[in-house]
Amino acid sequence: MQGKWTIAFSLGAALLLACTFTQANAAPPRAPSSATFTVNSVLDEVDANPGDGNCTSTPSKKCTLRAAIMENNALGGNTIVAPAGKYILSIAGQNEDNDASGDLDITANLVLKGAGAAKTTIDANSLDRVLHLVSGKTKISGITITNGVAPTSGGGVLVASGAKLTLNNGVVTGNVATFTGGGILNAGTLTLKRTTVGTGNYSGLAGGGIGNQGTLKLIKSFVTSNSANFNAGYGGGLYNEGPVFINASTFFHDESNEGGAIRNSGGTITLLNSTLAANTAYVEGGAIYNAGGTLNLFNVTIAENGAPSGASAGGILNTGGGMVHLKNSLLDLNRVGVVSDDCEGVLNSQGYNLIFGASGCTLNADATTILGISSGIGGIANNGGPTPTEALQSGSVAIDYIPVAKCTENQNKSLRQDQRGKPRPADGDGNGKPKCDIGAYEVQP
Repeated sequence: MQGKWTIAFSLGAALLLACTFTQANAAPPRAPSSATFTVNSVLDEVDANPGDGNCTSTPSKKCTLRAAIMENNALGGNTIVAPAGKYILSIAGQNEDNDASGDLDITANLVLKGAGAAKTTIDANSLDRVLHLVSGKTKISGITITNGVAPTSGGGVLVASGAKLTLNNGVVTGNVATFTGGGILNAGTLTLKRTTVGTGNYSGLAGGGIGNQGTLKLIKSFVTSNSANFNAGYGGGLYNEGPVFINASTFFHDESNEGGAIRNSGGTITLLNSTLAANTAYVEGGAIYNAGGTLNLFNVTIAENGAPSGASAGGILNTGGGMVHLKNSLLDLNRVGVVSDDCEGVLNSQGYNLIFGASGCTLNADATTILGISSGIGGIANNGGPTPTEALQSGSVAIDYIPVAKCTENQNKSLRQDQRGKPRPADGDGNGKPKCDIGAYEVQP
């Protein structure tokens, strides 16, 4: 195996983590075969003759998941159907990219279809990570990825630079990485749709749920109960250095040393119609620690996050020359110990926000932003839609506060739905004049 690529994570000015992985030499391009391989065994066996067009493992002569992937790598552009079952990896070994042992290596375009995340599971059995996306475009749906262990980074899934992964209706849970990306490490292009990252993903350094250096999108997804090292960890849910777009998604009950939900280190994160609730940092930034990066928040709810007494910023901490832009967003019930502390550092209000405890942060003059008044938020719950939300209670000042003309999203187009997919604007206060609510949740008449 030759050719090395290196992922470098700069955790602040004083900390540099470099994780080096090997990548096999690229094979000559082949014309896609457009075949469909249907797995018929949960055994973990290699393909007898990769490239012959037959998914036949040795010695059992079955079509195993590993054999199907080996055929796809040799032929390219195929579909694999993995019926209901638990596919447990059993061939011990690490640090090779030809599916001979350990994780399942994907080196060509692939569509992998499970029977639903509750029915189809790929279990790495703590031998290695589960999936290594070396190259190509991969689409995976209806699968749970679990019990991966990486001595470096990407405990469940590693997406290499140049590789692309779209994961639909999936679950990434119970994976561990020594360094970065307990659930997933992305150095390429990653899109998660209606996918849960959690419970129990853990990293020894950064990104308990997801570590990102590439391009990342989270759409209608749930990042929950992930953790990064409590003594020196960064970003319980997400550690980021690249461009990220998050829409209609929730970070809940993630934990780390800095940035309980998110630690943004020089990257750009745009959040739209999303919720960060009940996340915990043990030093700074219960919800978000922004270190020299850019945060853009549009109709975001950040509530009930915290840090212990003596720490700082239960909600958002902005430092290192970073920029935080808030529009139509709600920060409330974030605490350090028992003291309200929704934000610290410089924040740029772009209008129609509600921040209850703003004494620790510096805000530009903005007559439309509500300060020091409770939002009447109702606590995280299943209020309909693909992800949990925090509902506004009757009588909240955040209801019908934003003029329709100002109810816009990140591209300045009209925002027509809330996080749950409910109509926006709506006449939430019953006065016959629909307006938009502050935050991710829109009260319906």
